[in-house]
Amino acid sequence: MNRFWLASIALFALTAKAQNINFSDVQHIHTALNHLTVIDMGEPIQFIAAADPDSFQIERAGDKVLLQPLKDGASTNLILWTVSRQISYELDAPGDVQKVNVLVRSVPVPVLSASAANTEKEHQQIAATATTEAMLGAQDIVIDQPSKNPTNGVTASIVRVLRTSDGTYLQYEIANHSNAPFRVTTPAVSPLTPTQAPISLLALRNHQLSRQTLSSFKPKLNGGPITISGRTQQTDVAPGSSTTGYVLIRAFNTSAPEIYQVDFGMNASGPLVETVVI
Repeated sequence: MNRFWLASIALFALTAKAQNINFSDVQHIHTALNHLTVIDMGEPIQFIAAADPDSFQIERAGDKVLLQPLKDGASTNLILWTVSRQISYELDAPGDVQKVNVLVRSVPVPVLSASAANTEKEHQQIAATATTEAMLGAQDIVIDQPSKNPTNGVTASIVRVLRTSDGTYLQYEIANHSNAPFRVTTPAVSPLTPTQAPISLLALRNHQLSRQTLSSFKPKLNGGPITISGRTQQTDVAPGSSTTGYVLIRAFNTSAPEIYQVDFGMNASGPLVETVVI
């Protein structure tokens, strides 16, 4: 072993933490004549040392080491140093090609910096706070004059409302009682303006209206859809299945209840439209 390797090993021995590695703990690499093995360290390699460099061809290529045996019956040990680690291998004598280790991967375990760990903790705290606020702030929607479960067709129900600074979230459930799959798209939510008031909307706040109740208000569309975004658990609802999702709508700066039309698209029976007072 030349002076360069001796100096390198001495340097690392002085600067690294003291540790004992027994032969039984060293990973073996199976080789075969005329076959290449690649060791992927996942980070720049600084030094390489082999006890018998004449029996193996060993080359460094960035963060990888390329090696192949040159002599039959020869084995040796190989030590690699990177910016963060020292790893030892035992290069077995060339043998059965079927047992060759073509690729040996030993990438470093990522370590979060203190600032990154703090940032991750802050994100978790923000998410926990947002979840708590959502659970406490959400209000249930009452279905006006609920009907019996249909034996066919698709039904949609607005089940919960949550008002935030970003807008108003409407959580919905869709049940497919038909014999064909139903494709769920982001609902188009549009405001309705009643032309008559048979009953105060205050009494119907957080209610999903029946068609009979809605018709008594003789409502008219008040502009186009105000949908911002939406998400559903599954896009295609199979027959006999159900799903849930939410739609975020732009909120008006008013504390008075409003009527909203929620259009879920078409099913075999026609348009799937529901209305809610929030």
